Amino acid sequence: MMQSTSQCPDVETIAAWVEGRLSKAETAVLIEHASVCETCMPMIDAANETFHAEGGREGVALGAGRQRWLLAAAASLAIVVTSLLVLRARRHDAMQELVEVAPRSERTVEARLSGGFPWAPYRGAMRADRPSTDTEQMKLIGAAAKALDRAKQDTSPDARRAAAEALVLIDRPEEGIARLTEETKHSPSEARAWSDLAAAQYAAALAGRTSLLPEALASVNRALQIDPHLGEALFNRALVLERLGMRGEARVAWQRYL
Repeated sequence: MMQSTSQCPDVETIAAWVEGRLSKAETAVLIEHASVCETCMPMIDAANETFHAEGGREGVALGAGRQRWLLAAAASLAIVVTSLLVLRARRHDAMQELVEVAPRSERTVEARLSGGFPWAPYRGAMRADRPSTDTEQMKLIGAAAKALDRAKQDTSPDARRAAAEALVLIDRPEEGIARLTEETKHSPSEARAWSDLAAAQYAAALAGRTSLLPEALASVNRALQIDPHLGEALFNRALVLERLGMRGEARVAWQRYL
């Protein structure tokens, strides 16, 4: 069985959950893990469909029946994993490269962008007068240029969002806002796009367009309406509220994020 929320469950654990054989504590651990794991949720869905297709609880009551459904579930899961690997390989071309070259010594955007960027202290937007981070900045600029070039050929949502985030990362938030605004029109139910738009608006506000702070708050509120548990959006909302001087609400928002 699963030991922690960071460890993906095996096929037997998923089978036990679908059949209702896990304890409440084990079920809670699995659900908590699956809610943030892009690999496990499709696996659970595939196993659940296979289980019901094989006749549900009556079908698995017999040893042979249960064997058949486990084999079918394993085959389904293999297809899901293969598909996810292909999708991850495609995503690696855009977003993951930005994540990999993002400076570890400091971050260039105070708000949090989605995609899995590592935590680093914020010391201001990208500037050329920081020799200690010059190499990191050059790598980031190179990856941003690649993301922008790829978005010209690859019109997928991931590629478009990577290009927009790239602009925000290299201190061109106004251009990022334009792209992310279009992205929210294409995918109005995509919470990450709204959260990233709020991050871009916040960055532009710090650069002088303070009138964008209320818009950033509206964008991040929209993100949290869609996904109340999106970590980056929870962080960004607290940050915007604090910058707006709404300290009481900001304190509650930070507590919610933590």
